[in-house]
Amino acid sequence: MAYRYFELTENIPTEEDRELHAQFKHYLDHVVNVGYVPGTYGTHVIVSDRDNESITAIFGGPDEIFIHLYHIDEYMKF
Repeated sequence: MAYRYFELTENIPTEEDRELHAQFKHYLDHVVNVGYVPGTYGTHVIVSDRDNESITAIFGGPDEIFIHLYHIDEYMKF
């Protein structure tokens, strides 16, 4: 099982679209099943079993409705 590590930087503040952010959090927790890196306040996440998927495929959600909420970078964990 391979792990991939991502950093999420907010593009659209939560205050501007609270409902969509709540849906995205639910999507991360229950569909993508991310793990959260302790001490990063949810900005660094760990994804497993999605080796061949693009960032958009992992985080975009249905019809890519979530992809514009965050700038998402993948990084290597040492």
